[in-house]
Amino acid sequence: MKPIIFSWSLIEQYQTCPNKCLHQNVIRDIPWVETVENKWGNEVHSELERCARLRLLPEGRFAPLSYIAAAFLSSTGVLRPEVKLGVYRDLSPCDFYDPLVHIRGNNADLIIDYGDWALVWDYKTGKHKAGSKQLMLTALMIFAKFPQLQKLICSYIWIQNKDKAKNPDKEIYTRDRIEEYWEHFLPTIKEIEYCNEKDIWYKRQNGLCRNWCPVVSCEYNGHYREGVKI
Repeated sequence: MKPIIFSWSLIEQYQTCPNKCLHQNVIRDIPWVETVENKWGNEVHSELERCARLRLLPEGRFAPLSYIAAAFLSSTGVLRPEVKLGVYRDLSPCDFYDPLVHIRGNNADLIIDYGDWALVWDYKTGKHKAGSKQLMLTALMIFAKFPQLQKLICSYIWIQNKDKAKNPDKEIYTRDRIEEYWEHFLPTIKEIEYCNEKDIWYKRQNGLCRNWCPVVSCEYNGHYREGVKI
């Protein structure tokens, strides 16, 4: 098997079901189908990026997002929208498209840089959910890319919940705890590499299997096709 390029979505998918991770994020034999929700989310990200780069408020159908743009446009920090991030196997920084990239992500939707610390916003257009470590992984790659930053205050900006977007929960990460943060991810990354090397991608049955999983070659799928080899 080819070496895996890791990302938050791949790690999260593996934790849900290794077999689904194999099909959707490793061999990628399931075609991507853009939903209405995906399209809207991409459009929101593009509009807020445009506003940050041009220092403008949203227009037209995006005008209701003006309160978000007004918040970052009033800041005194340097606006860095849609930052692409990557690290090598030794966790040193590299370009997102570097052929030797080990872990990458472009989920730093907005970094507001104040010199030795920064605010980090991740726009979310879906329903609010808690418990994700995505911001922690993003923070680790930001620390790698911007060595001057000593502290990051990270938040999900839940677009569909205006009250939550105006008063987001904050996760604070500091450079002196980087090794501790990596321990949340490195054991899982090592396990995924073992699965890839040995070609062991077991199935983990969960509440998404029957109606929501696109891997129809799995017997737990509600649309399982008899006779399809697993």
